[in-house]
Amino acid sequence: MKKIYLAFTIALLFLSCMNNEFSPKKSFKLDIGFKENEIGLIFNNESLTQNNINIFYRSGFYYISDPRNKKILKITENGFNVLIIYNPSNNPHFKQTNSVSYDQDKNENDEIVYVKNYKEYPLILPGLITVDIDKNIYVIDSLLTLSNTENGFMQKSTILKFDN
Repeated sequence: MKKIYLAFTIALLFLSCMNNEFSPKKSFKLDIGFKENEIGLIFNNESLTQNNINIFYRSGFYYISDPRNKKILKITENGFNVLIIYNPSNNPHFKQTNSVSYDQDKNENDEIVYVKNYKEYPLILPGLITVDIDKNIYVIDSLLTLSNTENGFMQKSTILKFDN
């Protein structure tokens, strides 16, 4: 079964590369750390965290939930950070500024202006993230609590909705 799946995957990759319309998307990078435009993947002992970041793409924006830094980012396709929803107790160094970024489309002379917005919310452990057609952001926020279960802990989750 694994050989059939591998052969099918290779065939799909080969056929997609033969299409003349194939072109890679422009990408951007995010640094690892604790600042506004960084994602938290490392503990103090420099090992990867158990809590993964979650990414969702819709209509030209990437939505990222970062449980390590207790924040949610909305980033354009070109890497401009336009929204930060953050827990102020875990991110006291965030300074709300009215920074403006300009993105010029290569096909037109029009410039698109992006303003970075900051929203405080007491996020505990943001997880899976999605966005609907009306640009409402949904994220699962979890709380680990000690209890007398077999595993020694119980996870309580809440679905949060952030509208425009």
